[in-house]
This record gives sequence, C-alpha cells and structure tokens, in this order.
Amino acid sequence: MDILKNVNFWQNVVLVATLIFMIVEIIRQRKESQRVIYQELHSGYLSFLQFNREHPEIGLSEFDDTELKSFEVMGGNKGLLDACNYLVALGENAFLIRSSMSKGQWEGWETWMEDYLRRYEKVRKGVNICVEWYDPNFVKYMRNIIAKIEKGN
Repeated sequence: MDILKNVNFWQNVVLVATLIFMIVEIIRQRKESQRVIYQELHSGYLSFLQFNREHPEIGLSEFDDTELKSFEVMGGNKGLLDACNYLVALGENAFLIRSSMSKGQWEGWETWMEDYLRRYEKVRKGVNICVEWYDPNFVKYMRNIIAKIEKGN
C-alpha cells in the first residue's frame, strides 16, 4: 500500500511538473509571436517613413506646420526632423525588446542613441518633438536622457 501511495504521489508530481512546463512554454511562444508581429509592424512603419521621405510630392508628413516651423527656427529642417524620427523609432524598438537582448547589445543601443543626443543639440530638439508619439515608458526614458545631457552630466 505504501508503494502505491508513493507511485501515485510521484505520478502527480510528474503531471504537475509537465503542466507547469507546458504553461511556461505556451507563454514563451506567445511572447515570441508577439515580438515577431511587432518587429514586422515596426519594419512596415520604417518603410512608410522612408516612402514619405522619398516622395515629398504626396504631401504626407508626421509633423504639423507648427512643429516644423518651430524646429526650423532652431536651425533644423524637415530632413533632420525625419532623421530624428527614424532614430526615435529604432530606439523605441530596441527599448521594447531590450529584455530579449544581451546586456552588451542593449548597452550598445543605449550608447548609440546617447551619442547622437549628446553631440547634436538639433537632434535633442528634434527627438523631443518626435518622441511624444511613442511608448510612454520610452518617452520618459528618452526625456530623462536628454535632461541629463542638457544638465551637463
């Protein structure tokens, strides 16, 4: 009888462990599927930005006249604002998938973005205009970097 109880106990342990593994695997696959979908969507977004940049005659712009004029007053132009938007879009993508990157990969992205922001005041101004359309956590992250740079740290 004790042997049967032990066998039933271990069968139940194996069953529970198998169920937990299956649940964890389903969650992992769902996250991976969402990441792939997001990557495809992001790629399409970048293609759309590129198309608009290559065809100014169609008159589509992500920036209203007020934003563009205020950026031009600072010495910028639409091309630079478009470039800032690309930088923000790429940075947001990296930010959102950073948990799946190695520490070194994320630090590389972070350094790349910070270098542009540190070297060019116009890029900081352009990013401030563009960033508001993106993920709220990324917006906060970018604005903190810009504030830190502008304080001289």
